[in-house]
Amino acid sequence: MKRCQRQGKDMALFKAVNERLLAGEALPASYRDHALVGNWRGHRDCHLAPDWLLIYRVDEAASAIEYVRMGSRAELFNR
Repeated sequence: MKRCQRQGKDMALFKAVNERLLAGEALPASYRDHALVGNWRGHRDCHLAPDWLLIYRVDEAASAIEYVRMGSRAELFNR
């Protein structure tokens, strides 16, 4: 998160997603929330902004959300 803050990202976007996920609400379609596959199976990704992604995992058994990584597609997936 500190890197995103230094890059000038609007952390209010993250806070809005965080509040919705903690409340158990589905994210609006504009966030393009979807399950990941391959090495990231069990995780989800949503778009906070056009090239600002959040990878997270929902642990239903523990009623917890683990925020794994946040950044651009290139930063997260080495593309």
